[in-house]
Amino acid sequence: MRWYGVVVDIEDRKRAEESLRQSQSDLAHVTRMTATGELAVSIAHEVNQPLMAIVTNAGTCLRWLQPGHTDLEQARVAAERIVRDGHRAGDIITSIRAMAQKLPARIELTDFKPAVREVLDLLTGELQRRGIELSLDMAATPIEVVGDRTQLQQVVLNLVMNSAEAMTASSTAKHINIRCAMEEQLVSVSVSDTGRGVAIHELERVFEAFYSTKADGIGMGLSICRSIVEAHGGRIWASLGRTGTGPYLRSRCQWRRALSSMIDDRKRGQPTVIVIDDDESVREALRGLFQSVGLVAETHGSVAEFLAADDPDRAGCIVLDIRLPGQSGLEFQEALAKSRHPRSVVLISAHVDVAMAVRAMKAGAIDVLTKPVREQDLLEAVNRALASDSARREEARQTAALRLMYSKLTERERQIMALVVAGKLNKQIAAEVQLAEATVKLHRGHMMRKMQASSVADLVRIAGILKG
Repeated sequence: MRWYGVVVDIEDRKRAEESLRQSQSDLAHVTRMTATGELAVSIAHEVNQPLMAIVTNAGTCLRWLQPGHTDLEQARVAAERIVRDGHRAGDIITSIRAMAQKLPARIELTDFKPAVREVLDLLTGELQRRGIELSLDMAATPIEVVGDRTQLQQVVLNLVMNSAEAMTASSTAKHINIRCAMEEQLVSVSVSDTGRGVAIHELERVFEAFYSTKADGIGMGLSICRSIVEAHGGRIWASLGRTGTGPYLRSRCQWRRALSSMIDDRKRGQPTVIVIDDDESVREALRGLFQSVGLVAETHGSVAEFLAADDPDRAGCIVLDIRLPGQSGLEFQEALAKSRHPRSVVLISAHVDVAMAVRAMKAGAIDVLTKPVREQDLLEAVNRALASDSARREEARQTAALRLMYSKLTERERQIMALVVAGKLNKQIAAEVQLAEATVKLHRGHMMRKMQASSVADLVRIAGILKG
């Protein structure tokens, strides 16, 4: 019996594929920057509007505060308008920055509705300048999708601008209709316009790279749309139709909705400040304080009451009274620190001695505060607790992801990973495992890609996390 083996070096092919993906990403970024540049005048107008409102409202507020003309209620209303318009201007700048940044794809759960509205806010001035009427039809409920928010926004931007450019020479009423809907397990987005349309035989080609029906078009906008949609597991196509006002062209794309379990996970991920105190007036006062600064809060009168309703996977922190009926706050904090689901805890009590504070800090308390607590001190402690909880959960997620990657390695790849981490060279590894050096290189390349390690130093870091 004879055995034959073949070793194929696919490193060059993998590098070519990675280079292609990088080129596609770079081209998409260039397209976003080009579109942003073309919209500069309209964007400046959109930013100038809230700035104008801020200046006007500031002047109004000052007038209502002048001696002899004082009206605090009117001044408060004007100040609230300043805050609102300031946030509006900030939101516009944030949208522009997100579109302009060159970042790797970030696949996450997101609500598609505000993402679409951000794009349309940027385009409002440009569409008005072109004399185009826009209508938007979106479901009343959130449209949850899993994907890269900026890339999905680029699809909408490219489709709307393609429609706008198609109506440049139109003498009829210019109208763009955008419809976003949920169809079973799919999110469907369609953009239709009243431009001149395209020939039927060209419908299949409009999403090809460098193919354009416009004289001055470069044929990349719709091609990038197709690449992004297909990368999200969807499809995109164009169709012709006719209404009472004439023909229209519709571009439509679909991709999968987020599963309900993913949505539940995100809701669980909203940080909650949990107050455990046996005094009802204290509980209600702290709930009101935390809600006044935009935090989600819930209250419980005892440890037992909290445990009966707790979801251990929920993000957040606990503000815990030390003196409680049944299990004390200190005992509960120490038990939490040793459990599989530790929490960030801020302890409060009317009587705190040095021994008590030392015991609490040794068990990992973020802070120990004495009642009555200064609002600022408590809020700062809670913010530190939430940051600590977020960091711990992120570390746990990264560790879980690395363990999953490691579980997908073959026994040989795990063996070679251990030797690489130990500082062995390929030649030394080949001698130790009795394989050809070329075969070791092949296994090592597979292992590095599976573990998403960019260097030996990165692999050593990963190994340290897995060992811990």
